[in-house]
Amino acid sequence: MKKQMEESEKLAEAMEMKYHDTTSQLDMVRADLEEALRKNQALEKKLQASLLNQVCGITKGHYFT
Repeated sequence: MKKQMEESEKLAEAMEMKYHDTTSQLDMVRADLEEALRKNQALEKKLQASLLNQVCGITKGHYFT
C-alpha cells in the first residue's frame, strides 16, 4: 500500500508539472496571438489610409492627366 501511495504521489507531481508547462505554453501562445492581432490591426489601418489616399487622389484628378 505504501508503494501505491508513493507511485500516486509521483504521478501527481508529474501531472502538476505537465499542467504548469501547458499553462506556460498557453500564455506564450496567447501573447503571440495578441501581438499578431495588434500588428494586423496596424497593417489594416495603413491599408485603409493608403486606399483612402488613392481614392482622394483619383477624385481630385491627380491620376488622370
